[in-house]
Amino acid sequence: MNTTAPASASASTEPRPGHAPPVTGTLLPGPVRVTLFGLAHGLHARQIDAERPPGDRVTDHLPLLREVFGVDTLPELVDAAYLTGVLPPPPPDPEPADLTDQAETAVLLTVQGRPTRTVARRIGLTPDDTRALMVQVMRRLGAGTPAHLVTRARQLAVLHWIPGDGPVPMGRVRRELRTLRVRLQDPSLTDRAVVLRTGDHTNPLMARPAVPVGGSRQAGFLPVAAGAVPGIRRQLDARPQEFPRLGAHPSRTDRTAALLTWGTGLPTRDPRATARLLGYHTAGATAFHGARRTPRPAPGRQAGGPV
Repeated sequence: MNTTAPASASASTEPRPGHAPPVTGTLLPGPVRVTLFGLAHGLHARQIDAERPPGDRVTDHLPLLREVFGVDTLPELVDAAYLTGVLPPPPPDPEPADLTDQAETAVLLTVQGRPTRTVARRIGLTPDDTRALMVQVMRRLGAGTPAHLVTRARQLAVLHWIPGDGPVPMGRVRRELRTLRVRLQDPSLTDRAVVLRTGDHTNPLMARPAVPVGGSRQAGFLPVAAGAVPGIRRQLDARPQEFPRLGAHPSRTDRTAALLTWGTGLPTRDPRATARLLGYHTAGATAFHGARRTPRPAPGRQAGGPV
């Protein structure tokens, strides 16, 4: 799966929207960079200060860091440092962590520096229940602080950062990729899938994978919000061999939706022919037909379960 992130310790091509332009680690004094690294890896200010001479304190560095990155909270600070390449990408854990959609949304909003009340409204819990949920999530992910949560969310692939855009939750994306691997004649195509933000401003956290054409797979499609189409085009137009003849067709029933297609045009009234063009084997085609006949839950609904 395509999850490329900037690895350079200098200026990155992935600016954080709405914040300061990319910076380089050389702009920050050494002790300040040590502070940033310690916060990103779960150290509290007092632990970092214990290794410093008197008069060189974390609280003295934070105003400079906030000014350089144009952010307010510690999670935003660590996030911006990764996006600009000041902090090198943390090594990924071998096994991603699967959380509920609700828990992933809470992690994403926390990474973005949103206050508890804002997170609570978005996920449909009280502030107290939201705090309890985040205690569980941070324990599950091995994060000691909200700033450390940014690092752990990257290492465990809870979130994926779309270049030039920002983070999206990965739980649904991984579930869809597992489904597609079972259906495709060539399941290795899912390794080259592109994570797309498919929601608009009303649902900015919605993300889904787009699997390229190849071998028996001659076409692909994905329902998206109409407002997401420009950003999707910027991502997929850079890979014309894998996503040829990219098109977006307005929905006949919903003015806010569009159908994204690539490759060979899909028939509209022959599901078996559609399954063949999508590269599904016989059992995969049967599962595809069944899934299309089964009503899907309304977007945003969250079933119960472990975080």
